Amino acid sequence: MTTISLWRAQEKATRGAIKLRNVETSNPAIPHGHGPIRPGHFTPFAKNPTLSKFFMQMGRGEEIGSGVLNVTRYLPFYTKGGKARFVEGDPFVTIIPLPSGNEVQRSDTTAQKTTQKTTQKILDLVRSSPECSRRTLAEAVGISTDGIKYHLRRLQETGLLRRIGPDKGGHWEVVQKE
Repeated sequence: MTTISLWRAQEKATRGAIKLRNVETSNPAIPHGHGPIRPGHFTPFAKNPTLSKFFMQMGRGEEIGSGVLNVTRYLPFYTKGGKARFVEGDPFVTIIPLPSGNEVQRSDTTAQKTTQKTTQKILDLVRSSPECSRRTLAEAVGISTDGIKYHLRRLQETGLLRRIGPDKGGHWEVVQKE
């Protein structure tokens, strides 16, 4: 477990702990109640006006009191079915679940499949039009020219694609693997 002391205010500290299954933070607060917060029945307010003001002045803060609503809204995109817990009091406690190993592995598998599909699209396009430019490939595949540059370099490194001639006036050749 890693514990980080972020801010000291009135003999209390903002603390964060990264654990195996979740991230927990506790912040000094001026509570408006005690116990668990239900995000659907919650009115935002600054839990620690001093800390809020500090981050707002640094340009690192958002709307005062928007953290609970934002975490509740966006957490499901990162941790499937994840629900954060917020406990009102002094300190104010937030417990955010982390993705399980299966979710991270599934994400890696999805990225691999996407890369394979992109690579296959590039190879098909180059076969049909060997003189095509990076810009043309990028538009056809639907990724940036930097993304195309990355994929072309990987295809060349793996020996699946070869550039014949100069950048301007040359052409691509798909290498047939035996």
